[in-house]
Amino acid sequence: MRQKMDRVFGIIPSGSGPVWFVVGLSVVLLLVIGFIGFIVYSSKNVKFEVTDQGLRIGPSIYGRLIPRADLVTGGVKVIDLRVNQEYSRGGGPTAPDCPVMPRAGSD
Repeated sequence: MRQKMDRVFGIIPSGSGPVWFVVGLSVVLLLVIGFIGFIVYSSKNVKFEVTDQGLRIGPSIYGRLIPRADLVTGGVKVIDLRVNQEYSRGGGPTAPDCPVMPRAGSD
């Protein structure tokens, strides 16, 4: 038969290093999740604004203002999508038969 052990030995408590490691890792993960959320939000809500200063693209991490002097305006015409229905495709500039931008590989 085995004898019951009746002596208990204490161990040295760990320092605060592992706790700070977990806290730091949690903060980094939250920042990464927040950044990914911002990228998703920005990609769904991008706006193109034409102002007196130029063309403003944003809001996003790559948002910018293209000065009016740098815009190539030759051949540009104003289009009202309520009147010119042929330019309203619903699928954006990559929709089939879109006059703005041809699809890749559609030569």
